Amino acid sequence: MAQRRMFSLKVVDTDAFCEMPTSAQNLYFHIGMRADDEGFYAGVKGLMAKIHASKDDLNVLIARAYLLDRGDGVYVVKHWKMNNYLQLDRIKETEYEEKRVGLYTKKDGSYTLDPNKADNRIGTTKGSKAKCIQNVSIDKNSIEESRVVESSIEENREEDKTRYNKIKAKSLCQALVSCGYILEDELLDTQWDTLLSKYVSEHGYTDTKIKLVYVLDKVCAYKTELDREGKYVYKKTYDELEHPIENKYAYLKSSMDKAFKKDDIDNNLIRLIEKQFDFDE
Repeated sequence: MAQRRMFSLKVVDTDAFCEMPTSAQNLYFHIGMRADDEGFYAGVKGLMAKIHASKDDLNVLIARAYLLDRGDGVYVVKHWKMNNYLQLDRIKETEYEEKRVGLYTKKDGSYTLDPNKADNRIGTTKGSKAKCIQNVSIDKNSIEESRVVESSIEENREEDKTRYNKIKAKSLCQALVSCGYILEDELLDTQWDTLLSKYVSEHGYTDTKIKLVYVLDKVCAYKTELDREGKYVYKKTYDELEHPIENKYAYLKSSMDKAFKKDDIDNNLIRLIEKQFDFDE
């Protein structure tokens, strides 16, 4: 393990970082000193006991995305490559190779789990442009092998991106159910997943979530009920006309398309949405 580590003021000299409890900040610095050359660390539990840190301190770092939980007690420092500069030939690869899968690097060098935010170039130094730090070995003496590796990484990235979009779309579909826009049984129709996955792919998860809640806010007083013929209708309870939405899918698509074209969404509404939802990195 290296005996020296660095921390960037771009990371630790921000209001977001300084507003955290000092005990959480202390835990972050201790983890930063002990993480391997790629920012992975698996001794958090023992470290917390040594420095008398609490579970809440760890949860704060995770909630604010200073640490990414990779499972099995392994964590990675999100801004590792912004904090540390290491020459390629001096980096010792992490022993947690399986924890690299699905981990990407953004343009600024920070890690992300969102393939939509991954940059288009490959690298592993500070400020690098890695698409995904998979367990890939590139033979520097073979241009052809490098091309094969890059092609493989691109294919894996696209597969992960598609999988990510579908997972996020399903969470948004559950929001449609929870607010009463559609019934649980209606989720069996994959058109909802397909539509929202398309929006996540084109606009990103956070922006899609904001627009979706913005649209649902306009119909949040709608309710699904049975008409005289025993058919489900969707009516706006505060609308004097109580006109039904004949095609909820078409209505949602049309409203979402209009919302993405709308740049002047009320900032107060956005702040309200941010309080209601925990946005993913």
